[in-house]
Amino acid sequence: IASNGVPPSVSKRIMLIVHFPPMITIQNQLVGAMLGQSMTLECHSEAYPKSINYWTKDKGDIIAHGPKYEPVLVDNAYRVQMKLTIRSVTQADYGAYRCVSKNSLGETDGSIKLYQIPTPTTIATTPSTTQMTFTLVQEMPTPGHPRDRERERISINQESNDLRVMLEGVNFNTGIDKTRKGLRDNRLVAGEADRSRLSSGGWSCHPPLSVFMFLFFVQITLVS
Repeated sequence: IASNGVPPSVSKRIMLIVHFPPMITIQNQLVGAMLGQSMTLECHSEAYPKSINYWTKDKGDIIAHGPKYEPVLVDNAYRVQMKLTIRSVTQADYGAYRCVSKNSLGETDGSIKLYQIPTPTTIATTPSTTQMTFTLVQEMPTPGHPRDRERERISINQESNDLRVMLEGVNFNTGIDKTRKGLRDNRLVAGEADRSRLSSGGWSCHPPLSVFMFLFFVQITLVS
């Protein structure tokens, strides 16, 4: 601005533009990934005039966009955020990657090494079975049957959600409603071969240790 007290004052605006070669900063130069995992590498570049930015692998080949690699550039004035996503990492993907930035004033690059993280070993284990044992008491014995009150064993498999009744060595399976914590009027059927070993009638399940505050009721029917 120039002024001698006599208007008008004279002013002139000058715009200063700084040109500088590229600079690259990398937050993580060592990145680990497991086999099959997807990983994103990242660099930050600053340059003016605007730079050309790209990624290369060990041998200097430029990495192009495709099913395996996805290079992305995010511009913000003279700053550029460079990202490289590697999908489904294989053994051949481990090694050094270079992010390159160049303009008319120069060229620079940064290196990121991708190394392998061992895959956790999974040991297959057989799930343990938690069982509760109850006493099965016949409440309505078959008329004329010599056993007017019989006590057998019943166990509930909490893992598989099954009820297994063992009467005189004969096994039955039926469902158990966990929301009600027990059985209500479920029916078990035994074949002809087991008639001599069982008696028909209504049976109640009494928890020996009072695990539940109610009784289970099982109806056993013998069929020919």
